[in-house]
Amino acid sequence: MAAGSYLSLEKSHRTAFSRQPCHVLLVDCASPFDHEQCSVLCQALGNFFAVACNLGGPNRLPLFSLYVVHKCFECLLPFIHVKGSFPRIQQCLAELRMFASHGDRVTSDRIDELRTAIQHSMTQFRQHLPLRNTSIDFTKCSYYVFCVKFCLSLPCSLTDFHCLCSLTLNLMRRKKLPQLPFPEDDELLSFIDFQPLDCTATMLEGFFKAWLHDCETDWEHLHLIFPPLSSRSAQGKRITLKCDMQETMLSPPLLPGTSNFSLTYDLIIFGNPSSFSGRILQADGLCESVLYGLPLVVKPTSCWKLEWEDLESNRRFFHALCHTLQERQQFLLTSYETISAVPRKACPIRAYYVLLPSRALTMLVKAVASAELLLPCEQPMHAEDPAPDALRDMQYALDQLEVTKTYNPLQVKSLLDRHLQEAFGKLPLCNIPISGHKRQQLSISFQVMLMLP
Repeated sequence: MAAGSYLSLEKSHRTAFSRQPCHVLLVDCASPFDHEQCSVLCQALGNFFAVACNLGGPNRLPLFSLYVVHKCFECLLPFIHVKGSFPRIQQCLAELRMFASHGDRVTSDRIDELRTAIQHSMTQFRQHLPLRNTSIDFTKCSYYVFCVKFCLSLPCSLTDFHCLCSLTLNLMRRKKLPQLPFPEDDELLSFIDFQPLDCTATMLEGFFKAWLHDCETDWEHLHLIFPPLSSRSAQGKRITLKCDMQETMLSPPLLPGTSNFSLTYDLIIFGNPSSFSGRILQADGLCESVLYGLPLVVKPTSCWKLEWEDLESNRRFFHALCHTLQERQQFLLTSYETISAVPRKACPIRAYYVLLPSRALTMLVKAVASAELLLPCEQPMHAEDPAPDALRDMQYALDQLEVTKTYNPLQVKSLLDRHLQEAFGKLPLCNIPISGHKRQQLSISFQVMLMLP
């Protein structure tokens, strides 16, 4: 048996997104929180929940609640199930915008009101637990305090940690601030996160989209199994890398109105000719993690309705385009607009694709992600070199693998055809009687076939 690496997907008795916490957002409206910052926050929340409330598949965000703290705390949105609740959240955000125009919001008991709001939310959450859906296993709640003025004494004043999964103090800022003094209490730092955020819609949307990631860490997702080592330092040892997988973007079919996000063949053939507009993109400026969907090959048309001169001219220009892009190491970034088939009138949805040239007279078209689909993905970098012993063993394991210079899919069999033949090849037994006339016809045709030389 040839040496090789194997991919093993770990199976467990859980379902994806079964340990998602509930989320509570507390907005501190104390000065210098102003109308501009409130508008940016509401815009980010509106964009995020427009996606989260209409996202299909497993429930990634079970419950959400929103509080506002000014002269006293007020619950603008009690705990609600997020799916299908976008109109109610929109109304809540409209009420939140009103608090930014209420004049002076400086209060001496601001910390007390924030603490009281958190404790009130904890009480509401405990009352919600017996009524929760049995298919969702959530018993924790994450709290997020958005403020402009740093409230360092808030975590030190919290004493009830029951049901508290995490507390994040988000300091919205217009410019970079000096290093903030964090509490030295290890117990507080174990579940409290101090996070400064730039007051931009893009930054805030990325922060909220992190809520859509799977939070369960009880099981590893996959194993990378390498051949056994036979070096003296590790006799018979097999390296197995245990890894987790993380989404980099949302799947477009989970959202309504995204049929044109995946450029399928039947959509192009049986629809109107697609017109694209776009711009130039440097080849080294495209990350493969934002490409998705099945690729299609683009080539000069051979439509018989066109004149021969038009076909030849079109072929020459297509050849020139491929050659120029290949020589300049550039791609074409294109956009394609369609009208969403929703009951209400809505703006056109714009999908993006990238055209990759080749040396042949063809180009490859693939869908590329847009901002609404992206999920935050941390990619930590290690400045130091790997450990010498781990590096030595890993290099030895890689040296045992077969090296393939070019990937040829014709030489890689998935056994799909054999599986389909064995699973669906046998005809079901049929007890329907055949009439005598038809039986005689079958017998005669069989005899004729036997008499042929």
